[in-house]
Amino acid sequence: MNAQTGTQAAYKRKTSIQLASGKQKSNLKLAVQTSSITPLVDGPEIFAEIGNSIINAKDYIYISGWMIHLNLKINGKSLKSLLLKKSSQNVKIKILWADLDPNAGQFNEEEAKKKYAQSIESIQANRLLKEDKSKNIEVIVTEMSDLSFDGRILQEIATTYMNRKVLIGSHHQKFVVVDGTTAIVGGIDLTVHSAKASKWHDVSVRIFGKGVRGIENNFVTRWNKEKLGKYSEVTLNPKSKDSPRCKTILTLPSWYWSNTEILNQYIELINSAKSSIYIENQYIREPGISKVLLDAVLRGINLTIIIPTLPEEIVNDGKKPQLHNKLSVYIQYRMLKTLTTQRIETLTEPYKKYSKFQDKQNNRLKIFSPSKKNKPYIHAKIMVVDEEYTIIGSANLNGKSLVGSSDSELGVFISSKDFARNLKEKLSEKSKTWRLIAHNLEQSEKISRFSHSDYSMVNKLINNKYNGVSNADWTDPEYWANQAKKGVADVFDGEIMSAKNPDELRDAFADHRTLLNYL
Repeated sequence: MNAQTGTQAAYKRKTSIQLASGKQKSNLKLAVQTSSITPLVDGPEIFAEIGNSIINAKDYIYISGWMIHLNLKINGKSLKSLLLKKSSQNVKIKILWADLDPNAGQFNEEEAKKKYAQSIESIQANRLLKEDKSKNIEVIVTEMSDLSFDGRILQEIATTYMNRKVLIGSHHQKFVVVDGTTAIVGGIDLTVHSAKASKWHDVSVRIFGKGVRGIENNFVTRWNKEKLGKYSEVTLNPKSKDSPRCKTILTLPSWYWSNTEILNQYIELINSAKSSIYIENQYIREPGISKVLLDAVLRGINLTIIIPTLPEEIVNDGKKPQLHNKLSVYIQYRMLKTLTTQRIETLTEPYKKYSKFQDKQNNRLKIFSPSKKNKPYIHAKIMVVDEEYTIIGSANLNGKSLVGSSDSELGVFISSKDFARNLKEKLSEKSKTWRLIAHNLEQSEKISRFSHSDYSMVNKLINNKYNGVSNADWTDPEYWANQAKKGVADVFDGEIMSAKNPDELRDAFADHRTLLNYL
């Protein structure tokens, strides 16, 4: 059973939509003129703008969310009450809501139906639909397709977060479109905890005018892919006029519609930087990003990175880190350590001449975290280059968000000195209350250490569940040939399987490029 079957069974009141031009796939290549772009910083400001946009909606509202709390207070009203009121005013509302439970495609049909009915997102969505007396609200709880073999193995060791199994792949896009004229895009979730600026830091952008088109195109494409049937037409807003430039950029995984525009845009901007790079993100885990950031520092670019003290999974759950968390923290530790080390020993020959590079003397690299333990938690996903070029969106700087193996993402690339200056001024004012300090790499390394129980668990997983052979000779090519015939991928390659202690296992995992695509 595929994911769409369960979705269609759960919701009957859905129609398909398409652009007035009839095109369904967004392929916006060049930045477009837009009439107004405004940076929004932290939950109170972002949600106030979302609330005003919903209140002023005349024709339709599109919402794409990862986590959505219908009891979220916006302008004194719950999100649910705002949506129900607009529905009563004959405003059409369509919501793409990520299902964060394990993939229905991993179960047989009966199990999938039972699982889907129990999905937290499905339960909330059904309650909303039952209260919608005007029948103008439509919801699709969007599930991913089946994972690759590599992803399914990693799912086995995935952690839990807020008592739920973390999903390896999902639709992670977060935006609101109103009447084809206004969009709010960023990394913020429509959740209660995101509303507290003292505890949670996010950045979004409000776009008015033609720059909305690419975002709306993406929603239309996703909606039509999730629900086939009779299309209804959407009329886009007339062209706008002004100077700021904006382009929609995407990550779409291979199980959906492969696209790595966000990764490509990050790398292009970093490589073309002339003076400065400013990054706020909750993760720095993607090897390609780490490599070009190091290149930038070595050629004299000033690099500032602001990240959380620790990942939210570790801090918010209040439990001992699980193997999946430890691996993620260690990967980030190694990449940041490479950026800060005085001896660049892991790089290729052209960089050997920089082995005496002294970052402290040049003061070009600064990595900060809030002095209080993750207060606020840095959840923003932005980059500003040369005080002119900005990326804002839902994508973290990790494999899941960038390489097209796991999550879908949406962001915008903005070319405007005025916008970049306005954003940096707002962020500078906010950061004065954070008491930023140097990021503690040693703490990350300590937390990420694998235990003997981690080591035993992985060995048991390999031997018993996936290979069915104990004490296998991992160096025997014939063994791997037999495994290949059984459909077992080589995600656990020789180094992982032959690790003799927890430290070797941690390094072997962190060196495995395929697994990094899912972290």
